[in-house]
Amino acid sequence: MRVTMIGLAVIAAGVASCVPVGPGSFGPTYATGQQIYNTVTNFSVNGALNNGAAYCEYHGPTGQLMGRDGQGNYQGSWAVAGNQICYTIPQRNAFNNCQNVIFQGQRATFYDAGGGVVASGNLLGGNIC
Repeated sequence: MRVTMIGLAVIAAGVASCVPVGPGSFGPTYATGQQIYNTVTNFSVNGALNNGAAYCEYHGPTGQLMGRDGQGNYQGSWAVAGNQICYTIPQRNAFNNCQNVIFQGQRATFYDAGGGVVASGNLLGGNIC
């Protein structure tokens, strides 16, 4: 009986730590606004967009954004709004494009409002882009 109770407690704890990240799915919890700010400020995300194209974005401490992707270099701004990170990149016709984020170790994954992956990459200190 004791083993059963421990097993149920472990299962309950595991379920309690998951929240929906998309329609009908469960996974890690989205980061809070404070977690996003603390984690990406003065860090670059080096990875891939959802279409597989490589990209790199540096999140400067005063909201400046510098990046590069398959279309070349770009500049813009980033800010935290609520529990999302929002990007404005005029060169990409992106204005107030807000996304949810999940951090797993030194990896960041960005999600659109429907729970679809926008991009993911490794977090590296400073501007490596």
